[in-house]
Amino acid sequence: MFKKIKGTGIGLSQHDKVFSAFAASLTASKTLGHGEIVKFDKVWTNVNNDYDPITGVYTSPEPGVYQFSCSVMTQKDKQLRVYLWKNKKRTVAIYAGYPGYNTGTLNMILDLAKGDKVLSGCGVYDGTEVHEASAILVHLSRNKADVSMFAPDIEQMHAIDHTKGEPMPTNRSNFAVDGANMKVNSDVERIIQEFHKGNKPIGLCCIAPVLAAKLIHGCEVTVGSDQEEGGKWPYAGTAAAITTMGASHQKKDVTDVHVDEKNRIITTPAYMCETALHEIFDGIGKMVTGVLKLTK
Repeated sequence: MFKKIKGTGIGLSQHDKVFSAFAASLTASKTLGHGEIVKFDKVWTNVNNDYDPITGVYTSPEPGVYQFSCSVMTQKDKQLRVYLWKNKKRTVAIYAGYPGYNTGTLNMILDLAKGDKVLSGCGVYDGTEVHEASAILVHLSRNKADVSMFAPDIEQMHAIDHTKGEPMPTNRSNFAVDGANMKVNSDVERIIQEFHKGNKPIGLCCIAPVLAAKLIHGCEVTVGSDQEEGGKWPYAGTAAAITTMGASHQKKDVTDVHVDEKNRIITTPAYMCETALHEIFDGIGKMVTGVLKLTK
């Protein structure tokens, strides 16, 4: 529900006016795709018609302070991440995961200008996977490592225009589009090759091991399993692409790592596997620890 309340007193009174509010829900279970906007098909209340059930976007009619609340429940033994967006900026998230059916709730208060847009979406195309990045930073901090973070200053191929629910077009190709024929960003390619030539250890998780497979011929990496195993490994086909690129794929569980001692590359599957967050965290911890050991 979204509300804008006029007045300085606490709570509602006969002198306050609700300019905008809506309540909506889904009438059936729904499998959300990456970057998909949640479009509630049952609208219970829609004062001023500021919520559009066709696009799933709420547009603020007046400047003011608005309250947002949302609850979700996973399908059995599945996980879900849903983000609340203000225009093109992600605010807070709900994460609900294994086992069984799990629920999550978010509450957020936002200061909106007239015409600001707010929506819920299932995000992944908006940059680094937040749980993986957080796990890496936690383990680096625990090991008292000095940390610097860098990213190419370019548009992302799969950045989502969440006001329309459409991918932002760019000309840069990547593995998601070209598979084994992918092209690597020139800065990323240069850094990986310089690390390799300098005999520096490289840690890669989730889909990132394909970078090593493309750039370091004959290296050994893992993205988990080469079989879907009933949906546990939904991206199992990546293993075949790694082999096509001239690398060797090593089958590992999500909490394990593979160490390519010759090339000093340590990889772990992370979210290539549909599993609980703590298992992702544990596997990444082993990767970070392994990389740091190779720096000594």
